[in-house]
This record gives sequence, structure tokens and C-alpha cells, in this order.
Amino acid sequence: MWHSVGTSRPGAFAVGTAVVGTCIAFGPVFGVPSNPCFVGSALYALGVRSSAEAFGLPWTESGITDTGVTAGYVFASCALLSAYGGASWSLGARLRPLLGRAARLGSPSPEAIAAHLR
Repeated sequence: MWHSVGTSRPGAFAVGTAVVGTCIAFGPVFGVPSNPCFVGSALYALGVRSSAEAFGLPWTESGITDTGVTAGYVFASCALLSAYGGASWSLGARLRPLLGRAARLGSPSPEAIAAHLR
């Protein structure tokens, strides 16, 4: 489906991808729980790369050498998730106490991380 959308209206697809990417980037900064943002970012990057870009196929044609940056996006998202990337430098850190049971969607507080590491 994404491939047909991307090839039928490439300009709209590029703008849509840019808007979604920007929302994913600013989400944790402005208080969206970081864990769903990081997982969503990895899944979105894989979705775009596998569907619209078909993992850089066809590899048999000359000039097709770009493997894309998807691996970097996926790795960075997983690294931020495992390193509690939204724990300190985001609005989520301030909103965590107000979220109640939904606070587990965000990164734990720096104090909870320090207690876990002891």
C-alpha cells in the first residue's frame, strides 16, 4: 500500500513523511511519553524503508547503492529506549508525576534509574 501511495503522489508522501518524522522527534521533548515514541519511531522507519523504499531494491540495477539511514534510525530509537532517553531532558520528566498509572509509558525518573543501578 505504501509503495502505491509513494509512487502515485511522491511530493505528498515526502511531505507526510517529513511531518510524521518531525512529530516523532518533538514528541518526547514536548511531553509525549517517550517509550511509545521510541518504539513508534523504530517501527515507522522500518515501515517506510520496507514498504515505500523496498529496502533499496532493485539491487541489480547499476547506480543503486544507497542502503538508506533506516538502520541508524532504528538503532538510535532502540538505544534511546534502552538508555531511558526521556528520563531527564524532556517535558515528560515534569509531567510524569501528573500521569498517574500512565507514567509507566514514559521513561522512569532519574531517581528510579539510580535506585535500579545500585
